[in-house]
Amino acid sequence: MNQLLRYHPLIAVFVSQRVRKILSLRIFDAEDGKRWSASVVDKKYEILSVSQFTLYSHLKGNKPDFHHAMDTKNH
Repeated sequence: MNQLLRYHPLIAVFVSQRVRKILSLRIFDAEDGKRWSASVVDKKYEILSVSQFTLYSHLKGNKPDFHHAMDTKNH
């Protein structure tokens, strides 16, 4: 990965943007119980990145939307 970023500086910019976006996603419940209102940073969690091509989503601001993902009943 370091070699790839060294030879392609635009990839470093893209990766940096994606990391910032992932860290700001509000995908956890807050301490007051409000759903989808806390981020990885807010919770002081860590991230393990795993490629998952079968899960379809898009972002609405800082919240993921899975309305077009396959229903779990269809497995």
